[in-house]
Amino acid sequence: MDVQEEKGTKCLHIGLYGRSGSGKTSLVKALTGQNPSMLTIMRKTDVQRIYRPLDIKDLGKVVFSEISGPDEIWKHSKPGDKPVEQADIVGEPDMALVLFREADMHGELIFYRHFKSMGKPVIPIISRADTLGDDGRVLARILEQKIGQKPLCVSAMKGAGLKELREAIVKQLSEVFGGYALAEDQVGEGDMVLLVMPKSLRLASDKLILPQVKILCELLVRKCPVMSCTLDSMKATLEMLPEAPKLIITDLESLDEVRSCKPDSSMLTTFSVLCED
Repeated sequence: MDVQEEKGTKCLHIGLYGRSGSGKTSLVKALTGQNPSMLTIMRKTDVQRIYRPLDIKDLGKVVFSEISGPDEIWKHSKPGDKPVEQADIVGEPDMALVLFREADMHGELIFYRHFKSMGKPVIPIISRADTLGDDGRVLARILEQKIGQKPLCVSAMKGAGLKELREAIVKQLSEVFGGYALAEDQVGEGDMVLLVMPKSLRLASDKLILPQVKILCELLVRKCPVMSCTLDSMKATLEMLPEAPKLIITDLESLDEVRSCKPDSSMLTTFSVLCED
């Protein structure tokens, strides 16, 4: 069974990456509030565990997998090395949680940089922070200097940082939800869609306009009412509508601003997610 499918329903896939003993299983349990029942152990590498879809607040059904990677990644790696390419080791998650535990973080950086290069949402985590003398603050500063992204210090045992982690997961995956809605035909006849066009629309090239035209045509074929606006007129446009749009599509540059003012009931995605192929 594909890790993203459960009885025909699309599930989000979150992969946890970290060396043995980094707290991956405990973190899955802490996020879901239940003992994760194992679906598969990939015996070929003995490094990947895939769980049945579990409920996580504000996300619904999510498939978690935890991957340690082969010993060579942790013992012989260098910061510039690439991860092992086999799909059964790296996987293709919608989001990667990379768990850091030690100052020697070469292996963790391999996974982090791999998913960053793929354009996947990645959250760096100082795991089992309660077992570190300063709750992981020094290690967090070292890591932030290396990757330019502030990690979250999390303790599954004490519950520290779990609220912030859940919020970060929901925030970063919001555009993926909307992408699934369109791909899985959950948006159709009569469903209002709002297109928030790129800030650089006036200077747009054919390459920039093509995704918007392609998506507009697809929505019209589905008989969806479509409204368009720019970011500065989004609030006024929403006030004109009789009800909140089912889906809002914008560009990556405006994503955070659109997310901050969109109706809670509206799904969100980006032109790049929908046209990534």
